[in-house]
Amino acid sequence: MKYSNYAEVPFYQKQWFFWITYFTLNPIAVIILLFSDVYYERGGEIQKFGLLNKIIIPIIVLPAYINLFS
Repeated sequence: MKYSNYAEVPFYQKQWFFWITYFTLNPIAVIILLFSDVYYERGGEIQKFGLLNKIIIPIIVLPAYINLFS
């Protein structure tokens, strides 16, 4: 979905919410990242996390999940 301004983006898809959940409720952040888009504003334009972010961030937390459940 295209948003015309950052205020239209739901709070759970905003970058600040992603980072708060990433550091407090990590599994929720990874689910948001994998199944939704995360938007941020740069230079007055709305942009979303790219494919590289959607691949790298889960890989970074994968060892922690493996350690937690083993």
